[in-house]
Amino acid sequence: MKLQTTGKIIILGIVVIAGFYFFSVNSANTKRMPSEFRNDNEAFKESVLALAEARDLTQPPEEIGNELFDLSDETVGKIESLNREGLSLSGQVSDDYLDSLDSELKIMYREKLIKGTELWFEGYNEHKATSSQDSVIKQLEGNKLIMEWIDWFEGKKGEIGDKIF
Repeated sequence: MKLQTTGKIIILGIVVIAGFYFFSVNSANTKRMPSEFRNDNEAFKESVLALAEARDLTQPPEEIGNELFDLSDETVGKIESLNREGLSLSGQVSDDYLDSLDSELKIMYREKLIKGTELWFEGYNEHKATSSQDSVIKQLEGNKLIMEWIDWFEGKKGEIGDKIF
C-alpha cells in the first residue's frame, strides 16, 4: 500500500511519540484517581496509546522522508487492529470522567480524536475497496481533526497528565 505524506505528518509522528512517552511513563500514580474513575482512566490511556501507535505506524521511515512507501501486510493489520482497539476502548470512557479532568476534554477527545480517527479509518477502509477521491477526503478530514486534538492536548498535557498519572 502506498501512502503520501507531508512535512506536517512527520511533525505529527514526533508529537505522537512524545504523547506515547507521556502516557506510558508512570501508571503507578493512578492510585490518586477516585475509585469510580479507575476503569475510565485505564480505558482512556489505553485508547489514546493504541490510536497513537496506529498513527506512528503510518509514518514513513526517516530515511525516505516524504516519499511514497510500502507498508507490509503485517503493519497494515496492526494499524487496523490498533484503530479498532482504540475506538472500542473510547466507548468505555465516561463523560463524567472526562469532565473531571478538564471541562474541554470531553469535546476534544470525542469530537476531535475519536471522530477524526473514525473518519480516517472509514476513509482508509473505503480507499482499500474503491480508491475513490471521497475516501481520501475523509482521511484528510480525519487527520485534520486528529491534529486539532494533538495541538490542544499538547497545551494541556501537564495539567491533565497530573490528574491521569
